[in-house]
Amino acid sequence: MEERGYIVSKCEKRLCLATYNIWNSDEGMPFRAECIAKEIQKINPDILCLQEVKDKTMAYELADKLEMSCYFISYGNDEGGICLLSAYPIIEKEDWMYVNAQYAAIQYNLKTLGIVNMHLPWDSVIKREKYISKIVSRLAEKNCDYVFVLGDFNSGNDSDVFRMLKGECSLYEIEANPCYYDLALASTEVNETAVKSTLDFRNNPRFHDNTIEINQRFDRIFFRNTYPVKFPRLVECDIFGTKVYSEINLCASDHYGVYAVIESE
Repeated sequence: MEERGYIVSKCEKRLCLATYNIWNSDEGMPFRAECIAKEIQKINPDILCLQEVKDKTMAYELADKLEMSCYFISYGNDEGGICLLSAYPIIEKEDWMYVNAQYAAIQYNLKTLGIVNMHLPWDSVIKREKYISKIVSRLAEKNCDYVFVLGDFNSGNDSDVFRMLKGECSLYEIEANPCYYDLALASTEVNETAVKSTLDFRNNPRFHDNTIEINQRFDRIFFRNTYPVKFPRLVECDIFGTKVYSEINLCASDHYGVYAVIESE
């Protein structure tokens, strides 16, 4: 577990959260590392959850460029780790790598935010379902004003991972009560737009004109129901990182990122 901090004082009603799997691969490096930073800077996030970060050096370099606190945890192998960056004070940190996740409590104005950054396994639906049920159970113990779950879920639209979070099914006798809301779906309904994929087999050059696999929305941001307390206002939720850099004929990552902007009193 590694952490580095900046002393940052902010007091704003508008908060930008983002998640981005930045593809732990040497392909396109070192130029692609600069592309990753540029794509993140375009959205100027206050809280950023990263997956597939090569190592703590890369995490710290990104944190320095973005002037954010950095909380990095290794996967425990040679495949990098996950990293949570924040422009607001991190007041609590927990290593949840037994479920491929990390937790942080962040002080935002007069509110406490519970943030989970997760990277569920791509190769086992059993592990994904076990991990999400344990994460939901742990979060039920957290008494925060707002709780957000961000990351790469490696799960399709109809998966029980997402159905559980939305309160539509239980897993291992655990239920999400209160339930969680998918902010991208909420945004598309409010703005009458189409939901966008984050794993794009048609347009992301990383996949070399893959015509078999179906586009997926593995990367998401969920918000825990606060009823009867008033919800914050969702301003927007969209993807980023779609630019193809001609110098390497790649996007910054094989995934597109997701960001959400909320306003709170």
